[in-house]
Amino acid sequence: VVDLDIFKEVNDTLGRSIADSLLTSVCERITDTVPARALQGRLAGDQLAVLLPRIYDVQEVVEVADALYAGFETPFTAEAVSLVIGASLGVAAFPDHAPTAERLAQRAEAAAHVARNEGSGIEVYTADRDPFGPRRLALAADLREALADGEVEVHLQPKMLLADGLVVGAEALVR
Repeated sequence: VVDLDIFKEVNDTLGRSIADSLLTSVCERITDTVPARALQGRLAGDQLAVLLPRIYDVQEVVEVADALYAGFETPFTAEAVSLVIGASLGVAAFPDHAPTAERLAQRAEAAAHVARNEGSGIEVYTADRDPFGPRRLALAADLREALADGEVEVHLQPKMLLADGLVVGAEALVR
């Protein structure tokens, strides 16, 4: 998954015509970068997908992602406007990361989300870093249940200046 970094701002600031032209330029650059057998499409406003059929080695996919990411270093031209945009790329491979196409796309999006949040550019999916995984939903449900059952305790500890005893903040521990 290729998640464009400033597409919404381009759309809002320069208009849909330039944003659409930008997408065309991005897609052309992707086409020029990826292997000929690759398929690409638009998932959402600023999200594109690149499918690399019959590549099962994650390292090969990462090499393609590296080339794609490097392609964003050169400014794009959209209707005579030069635009420097970045991208966050998420990599997921079948069958290592997901057994179905839908789950594979979701996991590639999760990896792109991690890449954006960490500023790393490219991330390969790992379950322990999936911000959208079922574990997180289960944890949220457990927390709601614990709150409703009065099982949550909050302990506060003041932060004080030793010189004059002035309270300057607090730390909280929730159990």
